[in-house]
Amino acid sequence: MLGRFMLEKGNGRQVRNTIKSVTTMMILSGQNATVRGVNAYLGRSVPIREGHTREALSELAAACLVGIGKPVAIAEA
Repeated sequence: MLGRFMLEKGNGRQVRNTIKSVTTMMILSGQNATVRGVNAYLGRSVPIREGHTREALSELAAACLVGIGKPVAIAEA
C-alpha cells in the first residue's frame, strides 16, 4: 500500500526509545501518506514540517549514502 507506515514485529519499542532519546531528527519521505502514518504512529508527539519540495530528494539520498560518517558532506548535500 503506497505511503503506508508499518514496523516489523518487535521494532516498536526500539523506535519509541530512539525518538525519546534524541533532540533532533529528520525523516525523509516521498509520500505525504507516509508522513501522515508516521505522525499517527507517534501520536502526533513530534512536530513534522511538511510542504518542502522533493525535486532533489534522490540526489540527497545518494549524497547521504556516499557521506556516511561524514556529517559535513551530508550537511552540504
